[in-house]
Amino acid sequence: ASISSEITLIGSSVATGKTLAEALFRSWVIDGGPPVPFPYAFANGILNPLTFDWAGASSLPLLAILLIFMLAGRRSLKPVGILLLGSAVLSLALSAEHIFVLLELGVGVAALMLILRQKLSFRQIFSSFPGQFLLLVLVTGLLSLIQGGVITEIARSFFTGKQGAGAAASGSFSLRWPPTFYDSHMGSLSLLNWAQVIVILAEAGPTLLLFPIVISRMKSDLKHSRTFEFGLGIASFLGIIIPLFVNYAAARDIVRLTAFGLSAWLFLAIQPLWGAIKRALLWKNIGIGIGYAITIFGGIALFAFQTTAIFSPQVSSFVTSMDSRISQTYWNRLNPQVMVFDPIGFRSQTLFGRLSIDAIDGFPISQFVPYLAAPDPTELHKLGFDYVYIDKRYWDHLLPIYQQGLYASCTQVMKRLEKNNSATGELADFRVLIDITNCK
Repeated sequence: ASISSEITLIGSSVATGKTLAEALFRSWVIDGGPPVPFPYAFANGILNPLTFDWAGASSLPLLAILLIFMLAGRRSLKPVGILLLGSAVLSLALSAEHIFVLLELGVGVAALMLILRQKLSFRQIFSSFPGQFLLLVLVTGLLSLIQGGVITEIARSFFTGKQGAGAAASGSFSLRWPPTFYDSHMGSLSLLNWAQVIVILAEAGPTLLLFPIVISRMKSDLKHSRTFEFGLGIASFLGIIIPLFVNYAAARDIVRLTAFGLSAWLFLAIQPLWGAIKRALLWKNIGIGIGYAITIFGGIALFAFQTTAIFSPQVSSFVTSMDSRISQTYWNRLNPQVMVFDPIGFRSQTLFGRLSIDAIDGFPISQFVPYLAAPDPTELHKLGFDYVYIDKRYWDHLLPIYQQGLYASCTQVMKRLEKNNSATGELADFRVLIDITNCK
C-alpha cells in the first residue's frame, strides 16, 4: 500500500484499477485480449511478450540481430556475407527503426574505435570486418532514406516540407530533467524515490543483474576486436540511458529504447553465463535451473492465457460483428487493383485487404478531408476508388444530397447488414458496401 501510494497508473492500467495494489489482483483491461483475460500482475511496462509479427513487440528485430551475431564471428565477409548482413540491418529500418539507429550508431562507433586502435592501412580497413561494417553503416543509412518506413517518411518531410508521418514524429523530443525511468504502465518513476525504485527493479526484472557481466563482456570484446559485440554493448547502454534524459511526445513509445537495451544485455550475457554453467558444480546448476524457471514463469503464464484464443479468435476494437461477417465474405475477394473509400481507412484495409484513404495517427490526411464531407461517387471513382464502405455514424453526418448520391443509379449495393436496438426495435447501426465502378 505504501509503494502503491507513490505510483500513478497510466494507459490501460487506469482502466484496470485505481491504484497499483488494486490492479495487481485484477484482470488486465485491454482491447483484443484473449477470452480468458491476462492477470495484470504478469503484464510488464517494459519487456512485452514477443510475437512473430513485423513490428511493435515483435521477435523479428531480435532474429535480425541474431543473424548479424552469426555473421560477425568472421574476420572478414565475402560478397554474399556482406549482402546478408546488409539485408539484416536494413530489415531493422522497417521493423524497428529505433534499433536500426542505435545499432548503426553503436557498431559504427565501435568499428571506428577498433580501426584507429589497430592502426590499419586503407586496404586493410576494407578487408576487415570493422571496415566492412563501417562502410555498410553508410550504405544502409542512405538506403533507409528511400526504402520506405518511418525513417523514409521523416526524410521526406525534412526535404520536402510536406506534412506526413515524418512531420508527426519530428520535433517530438524534449529534455527530461531530472532524469527519470519511464514505464508504459506507470509513467515516470524517480530514481530518488525508494518506492518507485522498487517498482523499477520489479519491472526490469533479473535482467538488471546482467550489468556486471555485460561490462566484463564489453572489455573482452574490445580487447579481442569483436566489432559487433562491442558495438551492441554500446548500443544497449544508449538504449537504457537515453530514455532517462529524453522525453517523447508519445511518452510510452520511448520505452522501446529501454526494452532494446535490456534485450541486448540478454544476447551479450548468454555466452558468459553458458561458460559459467558448464564449469559449475551440480548443486549450482540445480540452483541456476530453478532461477531460470522463475525467470521465464511470467512468460509461460501469459502464453497459457494467449492459447485460450485459439478456438475463439479476437478481433480488434474497431471491428464489430457486422464488420467481421462482411470480412468473411469479401476478404481478398475484390480486384487487387481497387481501393475502398472508408472514413476509417484502416478498417477497410483490415476487412478487405485493399488500400483505403491514408491517415496519420488515426486522422485522414488533408487531401481526403473534402471528399469525406462530400463523397460524390463520380469524383471518388476518378480518385481511384471502386467501392465505398460506410457505417451509420458516418451516414448521419452527411447532408441529404450526398446520402442520395451514394444510392444513385450508377451505384450498386453489394452487401448491407443492420443491427436493431433490442429494446426499441429501431435501427442502431449498419454497414454497407457499395460498388461505384459505373460512376463515370
